Amino acid sequence: MTYSPVVLLGSLVVLSSAVVGCASTATPSGGADGGFPLTGSDASADRPNDSNPVDDASARSDASQRSYAPPPSRLVASGETTCLLDIRGELTCWGMSAEAPAGEMTPRAVFMGDPLTNFGVSPRAVFGLRADGSALSVGNNAYGLQARGSEAPFLPAGPIAGVDFVSISGGLRTVCALDRRHGVWCWGRAADGMTDPIFTDRRVATPTRIEGLPAAVAVVAASQGACALTTDGSVFCWGDNAVGQCGVPPGGGGLPLGSQRMQPPLRVPGLGSVIELVGSLNSFCAREADHTVRCWGNVNASLGITDPALGHVKTVVDVPLDATALSVTWDRVCYVRRGGIAECRGARNNAQLGDGVRSETPERRFVPITRFVDIEELALGLDHSCALRRDGSVWCWGSHRSGSVDGVRREFQFALDPVEVISAR
Repeated sequence: MTYSPVVLLGSLVVLSSAVVGCASTATPSGGADGGFPLTGSDASADRPNDSNPVDDASARSDASQRSYAPPPSRLVASGETTCLLDIRGELTCWGMSAEAPAGEMTPRAVFMGDPLTNFGVSPRAVFGLRADGSALSVGNNAYGLQARGSEAPFLPAGPIAGVDFVSISGGLRTVCALDRRHGVWCWGRAADGMTDPIFTDRRVATPTRIEGLPAAVAVVAASQGACALTTDGSVFCWGDNAVGQCGVPPGGGGLPLGSQRMQPPLRVPGLGSVIELVGSLNSFCAREADHTVRCWGNVNASLGITDPALGHVKTVVDVPLDATALSVTWDRVCYVRRGGIAECRGARNNAQLGDGVRSETPERRFVPITRFVDIEELALGLDHSCALRRDGSVWCWGSHRSGSVDGVRREFQFALDPVEVISAR
């Protein structure tokens, strides 16, 4: 995960997103070399609800101002579930019943027999993308999350018809995806305002184009809002704005005072040129070209932000110039440095910082994750964290409450030291 004009629950980058906890990382990808070509690419003419297709010439013109994004994240945590996409394109997940209705927690293969190039995870479901842009889904189907035209509460693995996506990001009740023409599509619960401006408690079970959004290179769906990074380094957000997750105070952005929902997407004010975007719960953070990290929404005090005002973009921290990937959840922030050392700050009440300490007092400084100096990626869940090492192994630490660490549920127990979940390959 090197330079990105771009999450996570996970990069050019939409990184981790945690919603109740959803820590998802959506990264623009899909090029032949693993990157997402921002200079134009072929796309299927058959798209769901494509009543207003992107102007390809305009998209290519805007996109040509930027280089392409790095390969997608291989390790993503969303709430209490974590998934790893290995170098063979095989997806393995563990934790709290995101993929199976019976609540299996031990590591298990998902979408067997279907090599994937990218994937997305929500607290309710798992999504996979193939090289040709086709998509698969499995898990909870509340609010039509599976986008497969069924009202069954749970669906086994199967295809999502008629899509051509390069990245996908799962929120709590809504899913969003990026297509090859830099368009953004969402589906799920309409009341959160992420799928359309009607805001009713209905199902939007078909991928629906988000209008009024410039050409995007990444999208992240968090708890009740979504944001996209556009080709010129701007960030646009839409959806529920009850705690300012659209980047303006509730009722701001030209909306009547007290209004909580934002449609069409609003450009987030107060940001410079953004190279990385992450979302978590009802908060979002952006890393600018000078490596300043700014956040908005319901940003937790564990991150060192004491300003109680909601919706104002706030400076969090300057990350090192050699930081290759940023990870954020509602209560902590981490980064991986180019040499493989990772550092975190924030809440450690579940021993989730990785320094072997459990305390009710948040850590205000960045502390190194002990034991490892060869970390490639981090994934931050609700109350656990995981690291992908260079040898392909995955190690996790934090609360055992939901089987998030190693697939074994143990109430009121914590892994102070990393536990190996996936062996080196």
